Amino acid sequence: MFPAYKVLCVFIRQISKPFANYLKRRAAHNEKFRNICIYFGNKSFAFERHISRRFYNSEVTESDKVTLSPEKSVNIGSELLGECVIFGVAAGLITAEYVRGAIKESRKESNLKRRLDTIDSRHEELEKYIKEEVSRQLSERFPVVSDSKHRKF
Repeated sequence: MFPAYKVLCVFIRQISKPFANYLKRRAAHNEKFRNICIYFGNKSFAFERHISRRFYNSEVTESDKVTLSPEKSVNIGSELLGECVIFGVAAGLITAEYVRGAIKESRKESNLKRRLDTIDSRHEELEKYIKEEVSRQLSERFPVVSDSKHRKF
């Protein structure tokens, strides 16, 4: 069978990259979006500085308190938002694939359970039929034995 779902996932993932680039370009033109990118860019830069200081065990000095220009903040923020979009799309596709597999497995289990229930009921019917048939044949061949069952001593 043609894996249409997987091809669709790859297609969506490929579309997410140009969409992320569109968001980056849009950041330069829209003031509100630009402010959001500046905010995230500054936070990302501050986080990177904090991690690098902790990693290298350096102390904060006055010369280390560097602020970014708005253009650099927009660039970093839009890059971060673009990566978040790509990551979100990939995470969503992985989650959808997991759910699809779980549903498929659940259907397979329910089908097997239904088949097993059918087999069990047929087995019980056959057991009942065999007991009745054996009893009938015994009573035909050995009428004395079957009559003695009903007698009380």
